[in-house]
Amino acid sequence: MKNIFQITLAILFIQSCSYITGPEGMFPETKYDFLEEEVSPNLDIPDSLDNISKDNHYPVEVSVYAESPKDIPKPRQVFSSGGASEVQLRRLGELMWIYVETLPSTAWPISKNYWEASSYKIISTNAEQGIIKIKYDESSSLEMTVEHGIKEASTEIFLKHLNINNENISDSMKYFQDTSYRFHFLLAFMYRVMSGKETTQEAAIRVVPGKKIASRATRVTELKKAVKAGYIIEEKSIKDKRARVYKPSDEMFSDFLKMTDDVFFPELN
Repeated sequence: MKNIFQITLAILFIQSCSYITGPEGMFPETKYDFLEEEVSPNLDIPDSLDNISKDNHYPVEVSVYAESPKDIPKPRQVFSSGGASEVQLRRLGELMWIYVETLPSTAWPISKNYWEASSYKIISTNAEQGIIKIKYDESSSLEMTVEHGIKEASTEIFLKHLNINNENISDSMKYFQDTSYRFHFLLAFMYRVMSGKETTQEAAIRVVPGKKIASRATRVTELKKAVKAGYIIEEKSIKDKRARVYKPSDEMFSDFLKMTDDVFFPELN
């Protein structure tokens, strides 16, 4: 009895599948219907639509020989100030420098190419230190230093006139004009001293703004070198015996005043 019931269910299932997907069912198969399709006639396109207008967005200029000579194009502008604040020429005493709003990696090859194209002879170049030495005449030379400026993405180009017979510049001022950081330190440090402010070690390290011009380790080292050279005096603070304060030596103070007089009041000398 059980087998007859199973057979009956199987027959009903097969008939139901035929009723649903068979040829006469509700959803007959259509995968072979394409064999009975007929080819449709070709489309007739009106004559007015045969010609398609095309716009040439990238025309190629055809070179035509001309008997009259054409104007020769001007050379490409490699370097320009572009504004009053982008390039500045500055000078203080025997020290000259140019402030440029560009990275040293860009200013260095331009500076080097300038001297190579000039009538002056290059004595030596050092790309790592950014120094170019140029022969000026028989008794003197020029030294150009390309360094990172205080501001972000800026360059300061220093130009020094090295004269063997020049005795006007004191040793202390030569020392502080040797690098960009020392020179900025000299101006900022002396301004603080003349303002009557006590200069602790931390204040001396931070007296020159900007992180790019020198690291903290370099600032500490330069301060120690100036103290060792005798240009800056280190002593205990009156307010705090544990703290160290710094002030210029009498020699450095006198040399600085003389240098500023030579720059701003040359007629008095």
